[in-house]
Amino acid sequence: MLCDLCQNEPKQEDSHIIPAFVFRYLKATSPTGFFRGTDEPNRRVQDGPKCKLLGPACEDYFAKYEKIFSEEIFHPVHRLGKNDLAFEYEDWLGKFCVSLSWRALAALMKKGVDNVPFGHGPLLQPALNTWRDFLLGKKADVGCHKQHFLILGDPTSSPSQLNGTELALYIQRATDYNTMHAENMCYVMTKMCRIVVVGTILPEQSNPWANTEVNLQRGKYAPGDFGVSSLLFSFFESAIAETKEGRQRISGTQSDTILKTFERKHGPLPKRS
Repeated sequence: MLCDLCQNEPKQEDSHIIPAFVFRYLKATSPTGFFRGTDEPNRRVQDGPKCKLLGPACEDYFAKYEKIFSEEIFHPVHRLGKNDLAFEYEDWLGKFCVSLSWRALAALMKKGVDNVPFGHGPLLQPALNTWRDFLLGKKADVGCHKQHFLILGDPTSSPSQLNGTELALYIQRATDYNTMHAENMCYVMTKMCRIVVVGTILPEQSNPWANTEVNLQRGKYAPGDFGVSSLLFSFFESAIAETKEGRQRISGTQSDTILKTFERKHGPLPKRS
């Protein structure tokens, strides 16, 4: 089978849907040296989800922009704690964000689109084609299928139905990719800990986004007042509930394993009085 991007060379790579540097960071900063998914919380995970998408040359093409993004943005935000990071960028940010949305949507479509709500299924392939043509240099822009980029800061408050600790943990360490839908809007979202990239499939007429759109040539990003779709917060709310439920399914045996691994690495926890 041929590479989904260039459609020239054979697929030989199990491609990360979310870049590998995100999971290297999570593993390195985990109290136990491992992390767990919500689908199978009793199984330790050492890498992120993969899908057979690319041939070697296209994998290398994506890796070039991943390296720049990791060094210029992900590393300063997460390892150095610069949640208020401001920076100028060239076309590498647009290429990275489009590649992220393309691979997330391509992987989701391989799982099937039968459950896509509001009849949005026919809209997915045109967005995928536009992003593919842009990445291959066949188009200079992405039309209405714009990219939005956001660095999440620490929450100062949370909705009454959300626990503040759960919200902070989700913002700081959760990874995810999925489509987001309402009747007249559709997006594909990729979350890499504090960083969120949203690719537009069907734009909202009211356009709630402000100061988040990625310029495909060059631009500036600075902390300030941002506007985002309400779908993003609805998605976060559902994801936090799912993550919490997953942790509650961790067995007693696995809880003991987590504690012992933590104490081997960091020493015994203090006893409660």
